[in-house]
Amino acid sequence: MIPCVFATLAILIALSACTHKMYDGCAAAIQYAAEHPEILVPLGSDYHGAQAKIYKPEDVCPFR
Repeated sequence: MIPCVFATLAILIALSACTHKMYDGCAAAIQYAAEHPEILVPLGSDYHGAQAKIYKPEDVCPFR
Protein backbone atom coordinates (compact mmCIF):
# COMPACT_ATOMS: atom_id res chain seq x y z
CA MET A 1 0.00 0.00 0.00
CA ILE A 2 2.79 2.45 0.82
CA PRO A 3 4.16 2.67 -2.78
CA CYS A 4 0.65 3.51 -4.00
CA VAL A 5 0.36 6.29 -1.45
CA PHE A 6 3.67 7.83 -2.46
CA ALA A 7 2.68 7.53 -6.10
CA THR A 8 -0.54 9.37 -5.29
CA LEU A 9 1.38 12.15 -3.55
CA ALA A 10 3.75 12.42 -6.51
CA ILE A 11 0.83 12.61 -8.93
CA LEU A 12 -0.83 15.38 -6.91
CA ILE A 13 2.38 17.40 -7.00
CA ALA A 14 3.09 16.69 -10.68
CA LEU A 15 -0.41 17.57 -11.84
CA SER A 16 -0.25 20.81 -9.94
CA ALA A 17 3.15 21.55 -11.47
CA CYS A 18 1.65 21.14 -14.95
CA THR A 19 -0.92 23.78 -14.15
CA HIS A 20 1.70 26.01 -12.52
CA LYS A 21 0.15 25.44 -9.13
CA MET A 22 2.85 23.33 -7.51
CA TYR A 23 2.16 24.93 -4.16
CA ASP A 24 -1.43 23.70 -4.38
CA GLY A 25 -0.16 20.19 -5.12
CA CYS A 26 2.14 20.33 -2.13
CA ALA A 27 -0.67 21.58 0.05
CA ALA A 28 -2.80 18.63 -1.08
CA ALA A 29 0.04 16.17 -0.45
CA ILE A 30 0.72 17.64 2.99
CA GLN A 31 -2.97 17.57 3.86
CA TYR A 32 -3.20 13.93 2.77
CA ALA A 33 -0.17 13.04 4.90
CA ALA A 34 -1.70 14.89 7.85
CA GLU A 35 -4.92 12.93 7.48
CA HIS A 36 -3.07 9.61 7.00
CA PRO A 37 0.01 9.78 9.28
CA GLU A 38 0.57 6.03 8.89
CA ILE A 39 2.11 6.68 5.46
CA LEU A 40 5.05 8.37 7.17
CA VAL A 41 5.85 5.41 9.45
CA PRO A 42 8.09 3.53 6.95
CA LEU A 43 10.22 6.66 6.64
CA GLY A 44 10.74 7.19 10.36
CA SER A 45 11.90 5.52 13.53
CA ASP A 46 9.26 2.79 13.57
CA TYR A 47 10.97 1.32 10.52
CA HIS A 48 14.62 2.41 10.64
CA GLY A 49 15.31 2.62 14.36
CA ALA A 50 15.47 5.28 17.01
CA GLN A 51 18.13 7.37 15.25
CA ALA A 52 16.05 7.86 12.10
CA LYS A 53 14.35 11.15 11.34
CA ILE A 54 10.73 11.35 12.42
CA TYR A 55 8.93 12.69 9.37
CA LYS A 56 6.08 15.15 9.63
CA PRO A 57 3.42 15.82 7.00
CA GLU A 58 5.27 19.01 5.95
CA ASP A 59 8.23 16.85 4.92
CA VAL A 60 6.41 15.17 2.01
CA CYS A 61 6.87 18.15 -0.28
CA PRO A 62 9.71 20.67 -0.42
CA PHE A 63 7.63 23.36 -2.14
CA ARG A 64 5.49 25.40 0.25
